[in-house]
This record gives sequence, structure tokens and C-alpha cells, in this order.
Amino acid sequence: MRSKDELAKILMKKITLEFEMEKKMRKIPIQNQMQAQAIMMLERTKVMDDIYLEFDIKLSELMGGVKHYDLENDPRVKEL
Repeated sequence: MRSKDELAKILMKKITLEFEMEKKMRKIPIQNQMQAQAIMMLERTKVMDDIYLEFDIKLSELMGGVKHYDLENDPRVKEL
């Protein structure tokens, strides 16, 4: 398992990318709910692909580390 600091860094990057994705999504004209869900799923997949390519970590490993180290309550993460 990766270190707490490394996983915190990766989690913060993921959160930052998700915030950017949400800002981008607000600007896209949506025709209907199905289209919105499909676009959201694609954008979330892009975020996780970026995380995988940059850090060589899958979502399951990241989330396991978040739980193991209780990173949701880490002050660095909460700052975001």
C-alpha cells in the first residue's frame, strides 16, 4: 500500500480535477437527463483515467487507501 502522504496527494488531485469537471459541465447545454448522466459518466471516467496515467493507481486502490488512512478527515483534504 502507498503512503498516507502519497495517497492524500493523489486524492487532492482527484478532487481538484472533479471540481474542474463540474465547472466545465455547468457550461455545457444539456438536452435531457439521460444526456446529462452520460456526459457526467464520461467526464468522471476521464478524471480517473488521468489519475491512473499520472500516478498508476486504480480507483479501488485509492479508495481503499482513503478508508485505511481515514483521508476524508485529513485537514489537507478538507481544505479543498
